[in-house]
Amino acid sequence: MLRCVVSGPSGDGLGLAQVVWLATDDGWIGARSEPDWTGRRMVALRPVAREDIGVWVAPYLAQLLEGTDG
Repeated sequence: MLRCVVSGPSGDGLGLAQVVWLATDDGWIGARSEPDWTGRRMVALRPVAREDIGVWVAPYLAQLLEGTDG
């Protein structure tokens, strides 16, 4: 299992996100939160490669940086 945690100031509190990948015999599977049409938080499993880690982490990092001066 690979877990990347992104945290930092966000608004009046602390923002926190994580990227979770699971190792299988056939390669890595990424678990991504994807709400369905009812608003429930569902999890989608997607095949990933090691060079995809930045693509998975970047949106969370960008969201935190938007709320700071950095």
